[in-house]
Amino acid sequence: FTGATIHYMADKFDTGGIIARCKFSISKKDDINSLYGKFHKYGLSLFKKVFVKIKTGKVKTIKQDLLKGSYFGKRKPEDGLINWDKMNSMQIYNLIRAVTYPYPGAYTVINNIKFIFWKADILEAKEWSLTVGEMVCKNGVLYIGCKDRKILKIIDFDFTTY
Repeated sequence: FTGATIHYMADKFDTGGIIARCKFSISKKDDINSLYGKFHKYGLSLFKKVFVKIKTGKVKTIKQDLLKGSYFGKRKPEDGLINWDKMNSMQIYNLIRAVTYPYPGAYTVINNIKFIFWKADILEAKEWSLTVGEMVCKNGVLYIGCKDRKILKIIDFDFTTY
């Protein structure tokens, strides 16, 4: 789950009183772009529900518990580096979804070639297997072995010399 929150602005980041909030699910097919769409949809709906209360000053706020909050700084390209030895197929799949367009993408470097992955699926390795990080191209589709013995099917990618 994730959610949208409407709160008053304060001098410090995310410290103003909470006016309203809602939560919604993240599906296994969502990526950062579809989540932005959900934030817009649910956030706008939430704002419409509380606008009159805000305008008339009849809002009861909830104080933010700053000890429960967490912050993530601005994304950097190196945030998308895939560590094949430490990450399982689901972690890599989620990374690809999180840093796809408009972000720099999840990537790996092999023989001075940077492969940038934009979209993938996870396959069970039933008929054939690949070692961790091994890439195979079959019928124009790129497959990569993961440490949990599953295979990433790369649906959309780019590459460039590094």
